[in-house]
Amino acid sequence: MPPAFPRILRYVAVDEVCRERIVREAKVPFGKIRLLLNFVDTDLFRPRQPLPPSPVRALIFSNSVSEGNYAAAVRAACQQCGITLEMRGLGSGNPTNAPQELLPHYDIVFAKARAAIEAMAVGCAVVLCDAAGLGPMVTTANFSTLRPNNFGLRTLVGKLTVENIARAIQTYDPTDAARVCDLVRREANMNDAVDEIVRLYSEVIAENAERVSDSVAELRAVGAYLQTLDVIIKQFPF
Repeated sequence: MPPAFPRILRYVAVDEVCRERIVREAKVPFGKIRLLLNFVDTDLFRPRQPLPPSPVRALIFSNSVSEGNYAAAVRAACQQCGITLEMRGLGSGNPTNAPQELLPHYDIVFAKARAAIEAMAVGCAVVLCDAAGLGPMVTTANFSTLRPNNFGLRTLVGKLTVENIARAIQTYDPTDAARVCDLVRREANMNDAVDEIVRLYSEVIAENAERVSDSVAELRAVGAYLQTLDVIIKQFPF
């Protein structure tokens, strides 16, 4: 949870779920929270060659995937569809420091949140998927609904069964995936996000110039925050 402190004039949430949680649990007024959706470095994640008419290679791109959880169901679904599957991430013992070089080699990527955005920016067809559940293939039709939820937890409402995963694979459409790639690169690029961050800083700096400090309120806020740290330390001793 973010700390509540009089000098913090804005909070930034990466998606609707985070914003709702800050309001509900941190008791921050809705008007003080700015939604800044996740973004991708489009100079680093360059578009791949056009997708093939039918998918051949798939990747589970997640730090949570392992042979002990949902990998088996995804692999079985891929086998049914004649697709080879690989995994990359900490959970599978096969992480990567250069996803921008890895992703262009796959036609379908199973991922969520930022990993999904990076795969879309490259031009892969993306099925939202993680240990929490299964989402849809991202398309131009559902993009505007999925984006405010960061292609994350709230979108993973389906069960991770072989049948459901195979059904998602069968919605593969290389033409639509290319359009999704264009959407991401246009609406989720880092340059626009940095411009928004700079505008936010300028807004807060201007507002702070008009603000009168309240040292008593600040001391109380510090005391309240230290009490939360004490609870955390007792729960998770070092």
